[in-house]
This record gives sequence, structure tokens and C-alpha cells, in this order.
Amino acid sequence: SLGSTLGGLFGLACLLHLRGSYARVYSGGILIGRRRKVEIIPWKQINSISMVSIQYGLPWFAWGSSSKITFHLKSNGKRSLSQTLSNLDQLAITAKEYIYPGLLEQYRNSLQQGDAVEFGSIEITRRELVYRQRRYPWSEISKVSLERGLLSIHTESTRLKRRVRITTQRIPNIDLCFQLMQHFTSEAKTRLQGA
Repeated sequence: SLGSTLGGLFGLACLLHLRGSYARVYSGGILIGRRRKVEIIPWKQINSISMVSIQYGLPWFAWGSSSKITFHLKSNGKRSLSQTLSNLDQLAITAKEYIYPGLLEQYRNSLQQGDAVEFGSIEITRRELVYRQRRYPWSEISKVSLERGLLSIHTESTRLKRRVRITTQRIPNIDLCFQLMQHFTSEAKTRLQGA
């Protein structure tokens, strides 16, 4: 019936109450309600997701945390939601499940055509990674890792070894960026071993 279909569509995924606001994720997008205003953002209008998490306290004793998820829209606008880490984690996971497959396909097409894909200040091509106008060929990157809110890029050339660290909150779609970096680094290693 039409009622059960609509109920299922809007009931899918999760409902989060965010300090007077709420967000509901469904198959077509995300519904954000603030006071008396409701906005529906279709997944296809979201260009990237970034998340910032802050823990208050000391490394061995934390007394609180907060986080913010930001949806960057193709229209150059953005929508942000803030709340406790546990609620937003689920929202981020669910949103990425809907958004990332289409974005990954788009990135692959761009790379196959020889174009660069941008993740904030990082630019990825099939031949190299560019960060702050410095070029790092994939053959010179020995390892990439994600740890404690940092993306680490370990480079190794005939001249020197270097580690570049970038805070993940500055990188939109960090998961896809990291996945592509791992792919090209691994591909370069395989090519070198076969040479």
C-alpha cells in the first residue's frame, strides 16, 4: 500500500535528535529539521562529507567529546549538524553508504580520462599525488596510513625519506581519498616489482 511504502521510505536508516534539531536518513536523501523548518537534501546533491571530532580532556582521562558532520553540496552550499560522537557516527556511516558508491564511480571515470580528483588540498591523478604544490609520484610513496585523526604519507626517494601528515578533518571524503591512495601505492609497488 502507499502508506506502508511511504512509511518504509522515511523510516529507513536512522532518526537522530540533535539539540532541538533532528535528521532522518532515507533511501533518497537526508531530512534535516530545525525548529519549525524542514529541509530535504537528496543524496545526488551532496558532493562530499567531512567530519570533525574533538575529545575534551587528557589522553588518559576524557570528560567529554563533540563532533560535527558537514555535507558539502554541489551548489557550493553546506549543511552542518553537531552532537555527541555516538549519534553522528551512525549518521556518517549511513550517509556514506548512500553517497560513496556514486562518488567512487565518478572519481574512477575522471581518473581514467586523465583528470585529477580533488580532496580539499590533496589532488590525486593516476601518476602522482599533489599536496601544497608538491608532487609525489606513486612510486615514491612507500606507505599511507590513517591514525588518530591524521593521514600520514610516507615518501621514499633516492634523496630522502619524508612523512607528510594532514589532519583528516581537512580532507572531504577521507575514506575514498585513502582508498584511492592505497590503490595507486599498491599498483606502483606491483609495477616496480615486475620491472
